[in-house]
Amino acid sequence: MQGNKGNKQLERDMQGNERGSEKFAPGESRPLVSGVGRIALMATLALVLIAGVSVGAVAIIKNTNFGNSPTTTGNTANSTSPGNSSLATNANGVVNFIDAQGSAGHNNAITISVNNLQKPPSGSQYEAWFLDTSTKRALALGALTFKDQAYTLTYSDKGANLVGLGNEIEITLERDASTTPSENVLLSAIFPAQAFVYVRNLLYSYTTTPGHVGLLVGLIEQAKLLNAVAQILTANPNALTTRCVAQAALDITEGKAGADYKPLPANCSAAGVAGAGDGFGLLSANGYIAVTQAQDLLANSQPDSTSLIHLHSRHVTFGLQDMNTWLTTAQQDALALLSNPANSAKARELATLANHAFFGVDTNGDGKIDYVPGEAGASISYQHGQFMTAMVLSPI
Repeated sequence: MQGNKGNKQLERDMQGNERGSEKFAPGESRPLVSGVGRIALMATLALVLIAGVSVGAVAIIKNTNFGNSPTTTGNTANSTSPGNSSLATNANGVVNFIDAQGSAGHNNAITISVNNLQKPPSGSQYEAWFLDTSTKRALALGALTFKDQAYTLTYSDKGANLVGLGNEIEITLERDASTTPSENVLLSAIFPAQAFVYVRNLLYSYTTTPGHVGLLVGLIEQAKLLNAVAQILTANPNALTTRCVAQAALDITEGKAGADYKPLPANCSAAGVAGAGDGFGLLSANGYIAVTQAQDLLANSQPDSTSLIHLHSRHVTFGLQDMNTWLTTAQQDALALLSNPANSAKARELATLANHAFFGVDTNGDGKIDYVPGEAGASISYQHGQFMTAMVLSPI
């Protein structure tokens, strides 16, 4: 079931609504959740309902053919009929993966919003499912709720990265609570198989990263750590603490393969400096920025890449390129501070550039950080990587 067909206008609307809306306010005290967690692409689709549901609701689907000729049963709400099909004739919607609010996890929530879906028959409800068509497993996302002229749902599981759990979303009409989807599928959306190999590498798992984390997940976590360490320099620390910060910055940016990598001395922890990164490195030839860029380009170049993947892949690149520029200078600042910890100008610059690399920077003075060259950073890259997961729901 190719759920991405026939909704080009919706994709264009999503692209148009996105510009100028997902931005970050400048300032060093900005929290990550308020920036990265803001999914402005969904702003006009009223994705505001937060629902906490357990990922344990995964069931093996039996007697389900994933879109082949459905089997009619005696239950009117759960059988395919012209009346039921007409409920979604003019419907369209969107699915996106985001970070659950108040959670340190990544890609652990799914938002759904459907417009122009008719009211279900009395005693029935619309339910959403996340399917893995290769294993025939379904994750029950819950019932959609009508609010602000749309049927919406937000499913969250703070312990799971959901991007890797399936490849298709279905909206079904159900009369009773069910652990498996009925045959009465009204709308569906499916990941583009070729492009999503690389999107999953970015957001879910990659073979060579520590813990096999997704590349953008590792990138934003290391940028966050670097910024936290570098901000210690804004308090005018003593020589020991400054050298510890400088070495930690080198370890995070270069990784274990870097020429300047050294484990932090024990007295650094006593000085309040801890965290030398996961060893993969941000700047190295095989580090987060370079490998993420390569996978982003591969996702964008696949024959089944969607217009949304093309659009947001470019924005991911903006953030990566800006990070590379800022962190190359920050690396030199850290080296200078190792030999001369009293160099306050280098200390201030390192702290500033680490902040830019994580949050981005407002260069035009409009009070917001845009997804444009010169302003983007890790937060923009991560957010727009998530936007690459957007799927358009269309009628079956």
